Parts: sequence; C-alpha cells; structure tokens
Amino acid sequence: MEVLILIPLILCIVMGISLYFVKSNKKVLDIMLLSTTAVTFILAFVLLFVNQPLRLGLFSITNDLTILFKIDEIGKIFGALFAFIWFVVSIFSIKYMDHEENVNKFYAYTVLTLSFMIGLAYAGNLLTMYLVFELVTLSSMPLVMHSKTKESKSAALKYLFYSLGGGFLGLIAVVAGIHFSSNFGEFVFGGSLNTISSSALPFVQIALLCGLIGFGAKAGVFPLQAWLPTAHPVAPSPASALLSGVITKAGVIVIIRLVLYTFGYSFMKGTYLQYVWETLLLITILLGSTLALLQKTFKRRLAYSSISQLSYVLLGICSLTEVGFYGSILHVLSHAMIKVGLFLVAGYLIHEFEIHSVDEMEGLGKKSPITMWCYTLFSIALIGVPPTGAFFSKWYLALGSLESGLTFFDYFGAVVLLISAILTAVYLLSISIKAFFPKEKKEVSKVKEPLLMVIPLIILVVGVFVVGIFSTQIIEIFISSVWEVL
Repeated sequence: MEVLILIPLILCIVMGISLYFVKSNKKVLDIMLLSTTAVTFILAFVLLFVNQPLRLGLFSITNDLTILFKIDEIGKIFGALFAFIWFVVSIFSIKYMDHEENVNKFYAYTVLTLSFMIGLAYAGNLLTMYLVFELVTLSSMPLVMHSKTKESKSAALKYLFYSLGGGFLGLIAVVAGIHFSSNFGEFVFGGSLNTISSSALPFVQIALLCGLIGFGAKAGVFPLQAWLPTAHPVAPSPASALLSGVITKAGVIVIIRLVLYTFGYSFMKGTYLQYVWETLLLITILLGSTLALLQKTFKRRLAYSSISQLSYVLLGICSLTEVGFYGSILHVLSHAMIKVGLFLVAGYLIHEFEIHSVDEMEGLGKKSPITMWCYTLFSIALIGVPPTGAFFSKWYLALGSLESGLTFFDYFGAVVLLISAILTAVYLLSISIKAFFPKEKKEVSKVKEPLLMVIPLIILVVGVFVVGIFSTQIIEIFISSVWEVL
C-alpha cells in the first residue's frame, strides 16, 4: 500500500524525462502531457480518501536522517490540489503552445515540477522537505525563461536568486528543527521539539524567523517579494498560472510544516516572533494590493495581487488559532483556482489578440463573452463575495485575527483584510467595466473562443463556487482532522 506514495512521483519523473528527449509531432506530446497529469490527479484524488497512514522511507543519509515520504492529512489536501490544477492547466496549454517553440521541453519541465510539488506535499520530514523544495525551484526556473529572450533569462535568474537565497536562509530553521527535534525532524502535528534551554532559546527563535522569511520568499512575502512581478509577465501564461496559483504554495506548505509540525504552536504563541511575522504579512498585503492598482500590464497586476493574497493565507497560520487555520486552507484552495483562472484569461488574451495591457481590454466583453464573464466571476470571488470560497476563507481569516490575542494586531489585521478587499475590487472590476461597458460604442463581432481554452476556465469557476457552497463540509471532512492536537 505504501508504494502508492511514490507512483505519482515516479510517473511524472519518467514522463518528464521522456518528454524532454522525445521530438515527435505535437499531438503525441499533448497526449503524453495530458495523460500524465490526468493519471497523477486520479492517484492524488484516491489518496485523499485513504484513511490509514502511509509511510515510506527510501534510504538513510545517516543512521538518523532518512529520505522519508508520508501521507498525512495536510499533505493529502495539498497533493490533490496540485495535481488538479496541473491537469486543468495542461488542457489549456495544448492550445496555448500551438505556435511556441521547444514544446517538448516546456511540457517536460511542467511535468517534472509537478512531480516535485507532489513530493513536497508528501514529504515526511524536514530533510526531505528541504531537498524537494529546492528541486521545485530548479525544475520550474526553465518555465520562466522558456522564450529565451533577454528579459526572460534575467527574470529566471532573479527567481532563482530569490528562491535559492530564501531556501538557504530557511535552511537555518531546518537544521535547528532537526537538531532539537525528538524524532530528527519527522512531522508530527503540534511540534516535536525537545525542551530547549533558556540559553539556546534565542538562537532557536532566530532560526525559526529565518525560516519564515526565507521560505516566505517563494510565497512573495515582504521583503523578498520582488521576483513575482518580474517573472510572471515574461513566462508563458500556463507557467505564470502555475507559478502564481500553485508553485508559490510551496512556500506556504513549508511554513505550515515548520510552524505547526516542527516548532509547534506554543513555541511561537505570544512571542516577538508572532508580532514580527504578522507585521511583515500585513505590510505585504497592503503593498501588494496598492501596487496592483497602479499596474497597466495585466499580468503584472495579477502578480502583485498574488503577493497580497498569499499573505492572507499565512496570516491565518500566524494567528495560531483553529479558525484562522481553517481560513488559510480554504484560501489556499480558493486562491489557487482563482489566480490560475485569471492568468489563463491573460493567456487567452495574449494568444488570441496579443493584448497585454488593461487599457487594451475595452469592449472585450462582447468579443469574447465567455472568457470575460469567467474573468468577472474570478474577480468577484477574489474580492470575497458570497457564496464563493474566498468569502468564507476571508471570514475565517478575519475571525482568526480577532481571536489571535495579539494586542493591536487582532483588530488591525481584520481592518487590513477589509482595505485589501476594497483595493482588489477596484483593480479587478475596473477591467470588467472596460470590457462590458466601453467608453466608445463600436460594432464588435463575437469571435470563436477555443474550447481548450474555455473549458479550463469554466472548470475553475465551478470549483471556486463548489469550495464556497460546500465549505462547511470541506472543513468537517478534510481540514478539521488536521487540527487534531492543539
């Protein structure tokens, strides 16, 4: 039974390597991509409902440190989400990559990155988590520089610098976690640290802060957020969708593993660490929302939006409350589908009309009604309008902030969420107004919207509403079982 953990990883690695070297016609490449992501999604979905714990050690580096994969509740949620999004984006990629060069290499790195993202979700200890986290960076960097332009190469190097630099900073927390852990860094919800002496405590606290800042770089947390708005505009839109909607979640799951599964709830609660971390997150939320409002390039606007929204997720973790945790996981699910959908809309506009700027989107509502209605529904969802998933996630996040017990920050956190929601409405819905109510009345003929581009958008829109409508059931079945110790 334990071998089920490795099947999706091995499948993606084998197919990724095969795609890199296979130079066949595009239909064959499309079938290889779609079949791989579909099977991976099915396997991850099956594992979502496996109740017995699965644990598989591959080999030992020392007597105590092992490359370990383990299926637990939080890993199942993230693994199924990653596989689902990859499958949906793969459908879109088939049409988008019609006129691109080196399609086999793009598909290869797409599948390899999926393998490592699944591996990250199923990592069973700190050592495995760190190694796979770095592999995610290395495999996804070629997606950013796929076009081989000067700008894309520069953006890819910036992404690599920030991610590896953040990872090296986070390594301090990993080493501290392994050293002071009672089980050499194996994940146990509630933490696994031995008693730390008063003389060592300041150093361990600084180590955790380094981890929060370093791994936060992947999630675009201030002050290491600058790679996102640089990388997204130059990457192919399917890659931008995966980077913003999913790969950034690598930082989220690593921080969850550090805070709740290694150092533990009580280690941070009420300390200066919690105050410093929340300060950085609130700055990020306001900074991302404000800068998104100022952007004219559509994908840069979405990139700054991601910077803001990802810190929503971490804000719930930072509250160290059960309700805040519920909000974080619901927002992970909602944001992944919404932001992937928005970047796929950007991909459609680039592919069909060569539109990059928000000022060029006048009247598109009549020209491409299905796409622009999907865009509008994604925008409404990201703002947090019921009954979408983001409404319930933001509600729980606000409650988590109020229940955090942090002086001043409890109410201020909820206020910042409200301000950010207003800014989100302005920078997203202003585009819908341009699209459906243009200033200049012109005769616009409706174009045929490619099914392979429209179907993924519709799937994601439905998913956003499903998460909202069934949010209570999702919490009861999947999320509440995670919060089993605190």
